[in-house]
Amino acid sequence: MSSSPEVHIILRKRPAAVDEKAPASAPAPKRARVGSPPQEEEEEPTHIARMLKAMQFQHEQLQQATDLWIRQKGGEDKLGDANTVYLRTVRFALHSGKQAMDMAEYQEETAVEQENDLEERLVDIKSSLESRQDDKFYQLRYDIEGDMYDIAHDATSDCIGSTLEAHRDVGFDDDDEWMEIKEFVLRQMKAAKDAPESSQDILREHEAEIGF
Repeated sequence: MSSSPEVHIILRKRPAAVDEKAPASAPAPKRARVGSPPQEEEEEPTHIARMLKAMQFQHEQLQQATDLWIRQKGGEDKLGDANTVYLRTVRFALHSGKQAMDMAEYQEETAVEQENDLEERLVDIKSSLESRQDDKFYQLRYDIEGDMYDIAHDATSDCIGSTLEAHRDVGFDDDDEWMEIKEFVLRQMKAAKDAPESSQDILREHEAEIGF
């Protein structure tokens, strides 16, 4: 007697029925990828730009409604006198709205250009003020250096005169020798200003040579 083959029954779970009337759940927010660059913030539109966008939307809606009304009447040829006058009025309003939009768009572009011009003028004014400030600074520096030279020149003359008065045994044959010593002292003072340590040593050596 032969045995019958075994039959294995596999029970599978049926998927739940989809309710088409049920509202779709909101999709989960997308997570930002690691290392992705940050999204740039959009600039907030100006008042003119918002007004222009609203006017464009209203113009499109009115144009679509007009086209639909003409089709429902069977075309412009079948409108009749009253409807033709009405259509002419509507189209005039559409044309006026288009002109208003063009004007608003022009004002938007003009506002941007004026803002750019203002920024350029501010940059030019800043550069001009900095240039004038530098010129005044250099002029002031030149005047101060000139005053310092005059003061040093007078002080040098007084110093040499006092030194010669104290050392009457030192004499000069002519004014050229006097001027040579005076110019020498002024040069040494300038050298002392540029390089104090080395010039002071040189100055002391020359003072010893000429007997000061």
